Amino acid sequence: MRFVHFLSLVLSFTCIATALLRGSDLETVETRVARARLARYVPESISDKASRGSIRRATLAAQAHVKNFAVSDIYTTDFFSSQTAWNRTITFLFADNNSNTSTICTKSWTQSNTTNNYPTSYVLCDFTADNSDVFYFKFDTMTSLGNFTLELAHEFSDPVNYPPPYDVVEYFSAPTKFTLPCDAKTTTSGVFTNCVTAGPTTVIVSGIAN
Repeated sequence: MRFVHFLSLVLSFTCIATALLRGSDLETVETRVARARLARYVPESISDKASRGSIRRATLAAQAHVKNFAVSDIYTTDFFSSQTAWNRTITFLFADNNSNTSTICTKSWTQSNTTNNYPTSYVLCDFTADNSDVFYFKFDTMTSLGNFTLELAHEFSDPVNYPPPYDVVEYFSAPTKFTLPCDAKTTTSGVFTNCVTAGPTTVIVSGIAN
């Protein structure tokens, strides 16, 4: 009986441990960014980005080495059903010639006749292969599926231009307007709209934090 009781305790502990491990797999944006930053010893949370103003953005006048961002393969999709709601998605390739790295940025949201739900705070893009870069974007304005303004940001280590221990730099873009040609198709399920442009579109880097 003692053995059975011991075995029961072991099984219970195993179930609890497994549940905890599974729960830890559900990382939030905050924890993913924190994990990436921890590798570079940068104690800053994603929420700091929203409150960061022009004071921390040094002038680029003396930064002759700074190159602009590039956005390509950008497309937005829209599905409008009888529920008077639009299911919208944006996807694009975000490249930074300063680090010679790039990633895919994507975001989905629901738009209704009475609400404007496009993301106005920074959205985390896909991590690069080694988690060494952090790419972000946000909407500045959006008047329609094919007409909107984006702001981009990219953080990475640049020991060549910014010697350690201050090698982690973050570039910010000026608001950039995008105008995409759109095509709409009506089906029995609803109306599908696709807006696409191959690009690339140059996005001016206008700010820096280091």
